[in-house]
Amino acid sequence: MADLNIKDLDYGWSHSGVEQYMADLKLYMFDNVQKAIEEGQKNVIFALDKGWSGVSREKFDQLFKAKCEELIKAISEEYVDLKSRIADLAYNYAEQDAQMIKD
Repeated sequence: MADLNIKDLDYGWSHSGVEQYMADLKLYMFDNVQKAIEEGQKNVIFALDKGWSGVSREKFDQLFKAKCEELIKAISEEYVDLKSRIADLAYNYAEQDAQMIKD
């Protein structure tokens, strides 16, 4: 997971640790979940290909694909939002540190 050791502390927090944390979150939160959704979608379609055809099947395929894409998009948007919130926290820590000791 993220390197939060004190060897590279700047403002009471680890800049490289925050960057690594975000990279890890992207891997776990988005990349792995996206792969799982896509793999699950393929497995469902493969199973259905064995015995379901017709107009209702075509409609199911369209709706199922659209829902899978919506889910992937929602996860991506959540990651972007979380990344922004963590960047705000890191900025706030730096600002707090800068204001701790006044001349």
